[in-house]
Amino acid sequence: MNDHILSIGAINQCMEDLGLSKKEKLLHKVDAQIYNFKNRSFGNITVTFNFNWQSGDGPYIEVDDVIRGYGIQYESFKPQWQEFTYNKEEKKLIIKGEKYEFSLTF
Repeated sequence: MNDHILSIGAINQCMEDLGLSKKEKLLHKVDAQIYNFKNRSFGNITVTFNFNWQSGDGPYIEVDDVIRGYGIQYESFKPQWQEFTYNKEEKKLIIKGEKYEFSLTF
């Protein structure tokens, strides 16, 4: 199994755990706590789960531009470009890119 498939599974598991239905609507906005592992900054952020059924490449997340204040320049995170893992007990989605790693706790 490749990282892309595992990342899609992590996002799907997080959405399911949060009670977000893919059938009801394509976009779900949720408030979360962000933590940047690199500079140890944390705070509140709004996360949008996008089911993205049109492209067939799985769900992805978008965040508001507040993320730049945490040292991360991107606002859109997709399984084909980032690695996602989900910790069900802590309701924590971890996103890892080439030069950053952060968590979203719901």
